[in-house]
Amino acid sequence: MRPEVIAVLLMLSFFALQDLRSRSISLRAALFFGAAETVLAFFHPHGSLLSFAAALLPGTFLFLICALTREGIGSGDAAVVCLMGLCLSVSEVALSLLAGLFLSFFYAAILLLSRRGRCRTSFPFLPFLLPGTVLFLLVSRSF
Repeated sequence: MRPEVIAVLLMLSFFALQDLRSRSISLRAALFFGAAETVLAFFHPHGSLLSFAAALLPGTFLFLICALTREGIGSGDAAVVCLMGLCLSVSEVALSLLAGLFLSFFYAAILLLSRRGRCRTSFPFLPFLLPGTVLFLLVSRSF
């Protein structure tokens, strides 16, 4: 397994647990993982500077949605997706995000159909991003 994939999965595991417990992301932990992944990206580059910048686009897009929806999607979620872009390619980040959104859609549908939730019911996203990323990596064999 690629070292950068291991780093992303460890980071996602940490933040998924934190998101479940407190529904927030520690800035100190995000800075730590960001520094570690930057060093890792320096030693294991995944292409040109342009591809590196492109890998930050999914997280940047989430920050935009966060601002437009007044934290409908949390800024911590967007920050973690940006951190994923430090180690993974833009397609790996985007497809992992899509898989996580797909899994969270099913959870939201179950909440609505069972009448345990409403349209404005919020829940942490990172616990869905972790299995979505693992699922994508297994299907694409990008590890």
